Amino acid sequence: MLTRGDEDQLVNGLRDLIRNENDIEAQKTQLAMKSDFNLGDAFKMFDTNHNGAITVHELRSGLNSVGLFPTHEETDLFMTRYDKSGDRRLN
Repeated sequence: MLTRGDEDQLVNGLRDLIRNENDIEAQKTQLAMKSDFNLGDAFKMFDTNHNGAITVHELRSGLNSVGLFPTHEETDLFMTRYDKSGDRRLN
């Protein structure tokens, strides 16, 4: 059983996670609405070794380069959510 303080900390952590995910979705929507948006170019920006796949390290580096600094847990969650093959790479 969680203490009151632990419950508050858990709730605040979940609120932060939801807020971050909402912010990311809003940024993705804004980017997609731009007339010069090109998904291929965005992928190439993250795929720094040009092997056709984005690793967790490349994802984190790419996000850092645009001013986003996700935690290890956030990048792991993102990779888990969108890596359909299970090889820890985005293709």
